[in-house]
Amino acid sequence: MRCRCAVAVLMILAGCSGGGGSPTPTPTPSPVAPNQAPVFSSPAAVNMIENRTLAYYAIANDADGDPITYSISGGADAALFILRAPGELSFRSAANFERAIDANQDNVYEVQVSASDGKVSVPLNLKVTIVNAYEDFALVTHGLAGGTGALTQDMTGVAQRAGQIFGLGKDGLVSYRFASTTRPIGEFFRIGDISTDGDRGALGMASVDTDILLVLVTNAAGDIELRRYQITFSAMGPATTTHRVEFTIPRTSTNTNQGGWIGMGPDGNLYIAIGDGGDPAAAQDPGSRLGKVLRLAPNPNPTGPAPQYWLPAPGNPFISGGGDPYVFAIGLRNPATGAFDGNRLFLGDSGASVEELNLLPLDQPGRNLGWPFMDGTRVHQGTAPAGLVAPAAEYAHGTGRYEGRRIRIGGVYRDARIPGFQNYLVLGDSVASNLWLVPVADLLSNRTVPGREFENRNDDIRWSTGIGSPGNYDKLTELVMDVDGDLYLYDEIGGNLFKFISAAP
Repeated sequence: MRCRCAVAVLMILAGCSGGGGSPTPTPTPSPVAPNQAPVFSSPAAVNMIENRTLAYYAIANDADGDPITYSISGGADAALFILRAPGELSFRSAANFERAIDANQDNVYEVQVSASDGKVSVPLNLKVTIVNAYEDFALVTHGLAGGTGALTQDMTGVAQRAGQIFGLGKDGLVSYRFASTTRPIGEFFRIGDISTDGDRGALGMASVDTDILLVLVTNAAGDIELRRYQITFSAMGPATTTHRVEFTIPRTSTNTNQGGWIGMGPDGNLYIAIGDGGDPAAAQDPGSRLGKVLRLAPNPNPTGPAPQYWLPAPGNPFISGGGDPYVFAIGLRNPATGAFDGNRLFLGDSGASVEELNLLPLDQPGRNLGWPFMDGTRVHQGTAPAGLVAPAAEYAHGTGRYEGRRIRIGGVYRDARIPGFQNYLVLGDSVASNLWLVPVADLLSNRTVPGREFENRNDDIRWSTGIGSPGNYDKLTELVMDVDGDLYLYDEIGGNLFKFISAAP
C-alpha cells in the first residue's frame, strides 16, 4: 500500500514539470554603445599677457556624460605648469616676457594637456605665447634734442655729482655737462698728454667733490695715471682746470686690455680696476698692478717734495707683504665698468669669450677672480688653483638678445619710483645694444647667473617726451646712475641722454 502511494506522488510531480515540453529561450541582451572619447573644445594656441600665472582653461566634452579629469601629460615646458583646479592650467610662477624660460627661449611655451573619461585619454598639444606688457617706466631726453652725434661707443667713462653728469671720451674730451633743466654746454674741458692707440686713452672718471674730478688716463708714454682735476666753472663756455698726477701704474707691454674703471667707495676708499695690459700672467702676479682691483685710502697729510696722496687701504691682502700693498683683488682681464651697492661692488670684466659680472664684497679683500685660468665659468688655460671666485653672472660673446661684447653696468635701482626696476641691477652691452635687468637676489645666490636668465628690456623702453613722437632709443652706449639714484642711458646714434622715469601718472 505504501509503495502504490509513492508511485502516485512521483507521477503527480512529473505532471507538474510540464512533461516533455520545449524550454523557454533566454532573451537576447540589448547591444552596448561604444565609448566615445572626450573632445576638446578649447583652442590649441592662446596668447597671454606677461606677469600673470593663470594661462589657460582646458575644456573637453564627453558625449556619454562621463566625468572628465585633466592632467599634464607632456610637452617641452611641462615642468613650468601646474593644474590648480580641474582644467585650470597655470604657470608655477608668473611668466615674464623679458625673461623667457621656455625650452626655445622664444616666449612660446609648449605643454600637453590630456582629458580622460576613465576609459580613454585624449591629448591636446597646447602653445601659450607670452605677450609683452610695457612696464611702468619710460625714457625721457634731457637737453639733447636734435642730437650731437658725438656720444660714441668710444666713450669710456662717466662721473656724476649733484644734478650733473659728465661724459668722458676716449680722446680726453669732457664735452658734456648734463643737468636736468639745461642744454649741454659743448666742450667742458679737454684732458691732454694722453695716448689713444688701441685701448689706451681716457679710461675712467669719478667725482669726489663739487669741483674735483679724478680721471684715469694712459699718458703719452703709455703709463696709466690717476689725475686730480680742479675745475673752475664758467657760465659762458668751457671750464678751466688744473691737475696733478697722484698715482701711477707703469706702462703695459701692449696697448690692449687697459681696463680702467674708477669709483669712490662708500667706505671712503678709491677703487681702481686695471686690465692685464695684454699680459695674462700679470693678472695672477700679486706684485703687479695689472689685472687687479686696487684699493687706495686718501692720505690725510700729503707733504714733502714728492707727496704721497694715496696710501694702501687698511685690510688690503698684501699690505704686510707678499705683493703690491695697493692690490685688493686679482685675476681680471679687462674691467671697465662697475657700480657700488651698499658694501659691495659689482664689476664688469670683458673676457676672451664671455662678459663677466663679478661681485666684490668690500669687507672680503683678496678675492681671485680667475683670469687667465678661467674665462667666466669656462676653463681657459692651465690648472686653476683652489679658491677661485666664479662670476655672479656671465653672458657669451655674440649679437643675440642675451649676448654682447662690452658690458656696461648702470647700478642697482633701489627706489620705489620705478617699481619694475626696484631691487634689480640694470646693465647692458654697448656692442649688441642690449639692455637687461637682473634681480639682485639672484646675483647673491652663490651661483653664476647665465645671460639667458637676464630680463631683456630692449623692446620695453620707450621715451614719452622730448624728441617728437614716443619711440625707442637707437644704440645703448653707456649707463650711469647719479647721486640721487636716477638712471641714465647714453644713446650713440641719436646723440641723446635719456633718464629712466616712471610711466605711471
